[in-house]
Parts: sequence; C-alpha cells; structure tokens
Amino acid sequence: MVLSGVFWAGAAKSVVTSLALLGVQKYVNPLYSNRQCSMRAVNESNPVGYAVHPFWKDLVYDDSCEGMVEEYAAQQTNDTAHIESLAAFYTSRTLAAIFAFAIVSYFLDIIRKTGIVRGAARLLFVQMAGFMMGTVFLMHVHFMQDITYLTGATMHHARDTALGLDAKRGTITQGYFLCGALHRMFLQFAVYQLVKNDSRLRKFVSPIVAAGLLELWTIVMVNEVKRNHPRYHAFATPDMEPGLPYTWANRAYMHCIVHHETGYSFSGDPLLDPVYDLFLEIYSMLHNKVLQIGLTDPLHHVFSTAFDVVMGLFGAALIWVGLHGFCFLYNVVTYPFTPATKANGTKATKAD
Repeated sequence: MVLSGVFWAGAAKSVVTSLALLGVQKYVNPLYSNRQCSMRAVNESNPVGYAVHPFWKDLVYDDSCEGMVEEYAAQQTNDTAHIESLAAFYTSRTLAAIFAFAIVSYFLDIIRKTGIVRGAARLLFVQMAGFMMGTVFLMHVHFMQDITYLTGATMHHARDTALGLDAKRGTITQGYFLCGALHRMFLQFAVYQLVKNDSRLRKFVSPIVAAGLLELWTIVMVNEVKRNHPRYHAFATPDMEPGLPYTWANRAYMHCIVHHETGYSFSGDPLLDPVYDLFLEIYSMLHNKVLQIGLTDPLHHVFSTAFDVVMGLFGAALIWVGLHGFCFLYNVVTYPFTPATKANGTKATKAD
C-alpha cells in the first residue's frame, strides 16, 4: 500500500512536470525551456563540450530556434525569471518556517526524554541524514535540467555567466522552479510515508521532521549553490587539482572541470556521483542508441517522463536506505549510553 502510493505519486509528479512544460510552451511562450533552443545555444557557444557530452553529442536539433538564441538567453534573466525566483523563495521560506517549529519542538522533547548526550547524537545523525536527502534531491533536479527536460538551466553550459540560480540578478532559469517544486513535493511525501510506515525509522526520527529536514537542507544547499557557483568559475583553472572530497576546492573542480568538460558529476558527491553518472549512461544509451529517439519525436516526451519516474523512485529508495544507515550508526554510537535494562528487565529499545 505504501509503495504503491509512493509509485503513483512519483508517476503523477513526472507526468505533471512534462505536461506543464509542454503546456507553457504551447499556450504561453514557445521559447519557455525550449529543448531545441537549449541544445542550439550550447552547441553554438560550446561546441567542444557539446561534442563530448554523453547525451547531447548524438542529439540533432531542428531549425525552430535558429536566430533566436539571444532572445532565449535573455528570457532566462528577464522579469518572468525574477518572478519565478520570488515564487521559489517565498514558497520555500514559508514551508521552512512551519517545519522549523516542528523540528525544534521535536528535538527539545527528545533531549528531555533521552538526555543531552543521546539527544545531541540523535540531532547530529538526523542532520547528516538531512544532508543526504538534500543532496539526492539536488542531484535529481540537476539531472532534470541537463538531461531529462533540457530546460533553460542548460544555458549555463553555453555561457559560464548564465547561472541557473543567479543570486546577483535574483533570477531563476526557465523550468527550474517548476521541476524543483514538484520533485520536492514528491520526495517529501515519499519520505513522510516511508518513515511513517517503518517502525525502526519512526524510533529514529518522526515522519514530519524527516520531511522538514529535506526542505531545510534543500534551502541550505540551494543558497550555497547561489553563493558559490560564480566563485567556482572564478577560482577554477584547467590545471587545478581535485582536492579532498567534500571540500570547497573539490566542489569547484568537480563542477567546472568534470561537469562542464564531460557532462558527468551532478553534485561532486563522491558517493552519489557514480550512481547518477550511471543513470546518464543508461539514459543516453536507451534514448540515442537503442530507441534512436529524436528531440521532435513524441516518444521523447514519453521516454523522458518514464525515466524521470524511475529515477524519482530510485531516489526515494536511496533515501530510505540512507536513513536506515544513519539509524544504525546512531544506535551503535549511543549504545554505551543506553540503559541496559528497564525496570521490568527487558532490554531498552534502540533509537528510542
């Protein structure tokens, strides 16, 4: 029952995303997240990067956007892009305020019940789980921009200064808010349901807190992307060293050198990058080699939607596994501080 609910929620999210993007293109603005314009812009501005990209190199775009690349680029930072950015800001901050109250109340109660040491340990491992969930979310949304839906954010591959999330201009590229908001809603629903219906996880973190941490860590990570993205490009050089994993220098290297020059690495996370790089390989092979789908082929929309469903479900499963992993680590670390027996002689429940 739970799995079927998560599946249908994921399927609905992907279908609505595809139909919404197509609907805006057809009835409002033909250039909105136009995949033909995205690919033409990248190929004309960065032919070397286009030629080596695992997915783009085999795509053939039509002439529908010929002579319109500059207009397409301008739309990524116009008034509409500013409005989308404001909508994203106020939506996320409203949810964050609601979730923050629930999270603070929850952990104060945990500390009261379990003591400072175990309460602090619970807070630490749950925050680590939140970081993991936020990373999975951002990697999926990045994949949606560059591969699945070829949205306005691909302009960044054409021009380094064309940022998907532009803090200086206060804009967000076409499709970013739509894809991000719908996928976040799905993941929060999935996390809530998976935790609620798993007795072990429920003892580790409450369902509403898990969903809230996904929201809060997404905000933190999006702000970090906005702040550091232009700095990465200013700092990076062709001969730079990768540095240690999870360091600022490593993030700059993985984005500017690996992602921009090869198409791989959707976040720079050493554990999750190989997984999403494999998704890129599978998507490219099936789309371009096996099915030989063109960008104008209606099958392209069917395939991209179906693949997004699969990736979304995989991301939810990945989060479920990660939560169990952090729950296990919490139990191991706090075992010496857990009462060996209760008054009735039974062993104390783990993660309580």
